[in-house]
Amino acid sequence: MPWVRIVLVTLCAFGVVVNGFVLFVLLYAKQSQPVSSKMLIVNQTVADLLCCLTIVISTVAATQIHEYTTLSGAVVICVLFHSSVLIAVCDFASVINLVLLTLERYFKIVSQTSRSWS
Repeated sequence: MPWVRIVLVTLCAFGVVVNGFVLFVLLYAKQSQPVSSKMLIVNQTVADLLCCLTIVISTVAATQIHEYTTLSGAVVICVLFHSSVLIAVCDFASVINLVLLTLERYFKIVSQTSRSWS
């Protein structure tokens, strides 16, 4: 099913471009959000960018693995990209960051509503 790989690489390449643009805007925009919120959003964008990038690299490396003739190059490619270790780490970092972002927003909303009721 080569069309699945083409769709996967296309979507993840689009994700790399979009997350790169969002990261650029977040880093060079004027300070409009609190530092904690902005830092969590930047971390989420970096995690998503790395996840998309590793998926693109691992998919391309899986199709081009026969081109690597040196043993050390093949071992590095297999361990890092073919075993999906980097993708799992990036996914885990993204999920943890989303949980922290959600908790931060939840406590900000709860503290605002509790102040307005008292």
